[in-house]
Amino acid sequence: MESPYIQKVYQQSKNRAGLLGIAVNGDTVSDLKEFQARHKVNYPIAIDASDRLFGRFDVAFPSTVLVDRNGVIRLVEEGFVAQEFPKTQARFAALMTPAKAGPKLKASPKLKVSSKTVPRARAKH
Repeated sequence: MESPYIQKVYQQSKNRAGLLGIAVNGDTVSDLKEFQARHKVNYPIAIDASDRLFGRFDVAFPSTVLVDRNGVIRLVEEGFVAQEFPKTQARFAALMTPAKAGPKLKASPKLKVSSKTVPRARAKH
């Protein structure tokens, strides 16, 4: 079962990212609440009661999909194997880590800026 693993990712990233589980197997709200209590799941879960979402995208059950804030799908993993989850977690962390800025550049005191226009090189015919 993937829920404890997803719960761990949620705990680690809840201040940086949103996480939403989607129940697509015909569960009711009471089923969902019981599941969350029994498995100590506190990440939000929506219910696809009509199975429209599940049918529209024809995904395996379970599937993990990471969608960025711009709506771009960044990660899709179908099925669940506990031993493989550290790889999923590493991919998720890499996608969550902002790119590092390069070193701050300092202007050289020897650098002189000229207001002259630099002539363009002309192609020889």
